[in-house]
Amino acid sequence: MKRLQRKLIWIVFFSTSCVFSTIIFITFVAFSFYNTSQADNMTQVISLNNGLVPNIQEYKNNNYSEMLPYLSINEESEYETRYFVVYFNEDDEAENINMEHIASVSWDDALEMGETALGNEKTTGYLDQYRYRITEGDNNTFTVFLDCSKDFSARQVIMRIVGVTAIAIVILVTLVFGFISKRVVKPFAENSA
Repeated sequence: MKRLQRKLIWIVFFSTSCVFSTIIFITFVAFSFYNTSQADNMTQVISLNNGLVPNIQEYKNNNYSEMLPYLSINEESEYETRYFVVYFNEDDEAENINMEHIASVSWDDALEMGETALGNEKTTGYLDQYRYRITEGDNNTFTVFLDCSKDFSARQVIMRIVGVTAIAIVILVTLVFGFISKRVVKPFAENSA
């Protein structure tokens, strides 16, 4: 009877662990997809607005909301958004860097990141905590770098909360089942006797 009881406890522990591991994985993937989607939408708006975050009136007047219906933007976005733009000429040489909206990157780091992104084959991607988008203009190319560190921090906090909660629930369910497992196994023991 004790052997069957231990087996059932392990089955409950393993089952709940699998369920919560799946929930954690799905949460991580969904949050990562959402963060990347928001960053891509914001870099697209900045690119469409010639390297600047539009104020809310420009955003509405230019129909950006119709093009990008899921972008979270409000009156504070032009002040809150941390980004910089590296402009390149036709020969792919850095022409200018707009760093008015970021303080955490030096001129040299911005230049290096711009050249690295331009050397990549993809037009969007991540360099450290920055999501970038390369946009081809008439006479130049520019790369928008959006600081996603706040999004990464929020995802980390949420994943920790979900993980700790899942562990606590798995332990709690296993302990509760451990206490009631004697009653669950009792009919089986009586039938086999």
